[in-house]
Amino acid sequence: MNEILKSAENHRDWLEALDLWNLVFKNTPRDYFERHLFFDPYVEYEHTQLLRVDDVLASSVQITPRKMVVNGREIPFGGIANVATHPDFRKRGYSSRVLKDAIQKMKAWSLPLSLLFTDINPFYERVGFVTLEREAFTAEIQTEPKANEEVRMFDFYRDMEPVKEIYRQFSSRWNGPMVRDDVYWKNHFSIVNEDLRFFLVRIKNNSVQAYVRASVGNDIVDIREFGAAEEAPEALDVFAQELLIRVNRPKVRVTAPFGNWFEEMSHFRVERKPDTESMVSILNPEYFGFSKQSQEKMVKKLFPKEKTLYWLTDSF
Repeated sequence: MNEILKSAENHRDWLEALDLWNLVFKNTPRDYFERHLFFDPYVEYEHTQLLRVDDVLASSVQITPRKMVVNGREIPFGGIANVATHPDFRKRGYSSRVLKDAIQKMKAWSLPLSLLFTDINPFYERVGFVTLEREAFTAEIQTEPKANEEVRMFDFYRDMEPVKEIYRQFSSRWNGPMVRDDVYWKNHFSIVNEDLRFFLVRIKNNSVQAYVRASVGNDIVDIREFGAAEEAPEALDVFAQELLIRVNRPKVRVTAPFGNWFEEMSHFRVERKPDTESMVSILNPEYFGFSKQSQEKMVKKLFPKEKTLYWLTDSF
């Protein structure tokens, strides 16, 4: 067999990768992959790694370059996505091979860490990834939710600039949120393709003071992103109740340290559960001043549970 592992070189290679991802990830619509490939301003051909066996695309991995905030610093990193092997070529170690190649590529590009999302954590542990300690807070309303006249739907032309500033100020308090420059913001909504009915802002003193972005499940509302310029716990409460009214659901859920604010509100019953879908690998310990420490210790120092936040709106 003739095996060749190299980066994508043209649009045709990307289309082949899309065909593979569409085949392997049957529960994810093809347009999800297309949006993240074609609308992401930072993804180039070289970020898609392809392993061919006798000219057939057998396995692939996508690297997504980003920056995140860690302790107030802008840290470049490589996101890992779409690790996929064709059903006809499984059990040959190809997924591990393309993943290890991607890790070497990221090191060569001087990216100090990598991030991914998964439900098969043991597979990624074998190549140095560590599961982040995060919690999901599910808050069930115990009283009749109250509407608030200060809340309305997001309007792109009126609200975009204040939302960008609130995002910058609020998200920079945590470790993990994406750095969103103007180029990223310009393409962000094309990548996410969200239902803007659940993108709400709170208006006080004739200006946007807080916002929330959410999605709706069978019996729950997921808060995918939130920010407030002031009175953040109150704003979270106001948005939660407004969302429950608008979609007629009993529960809201947020995977963020501030989910414990719900526990201070007597009208919510709160359940905590560990969230294990995020994993990190420190590719360059010296970049962070680490030496001779395990991956687990380094990750815990950089991403303590009480300070780690990653918005669902920035998934890749």
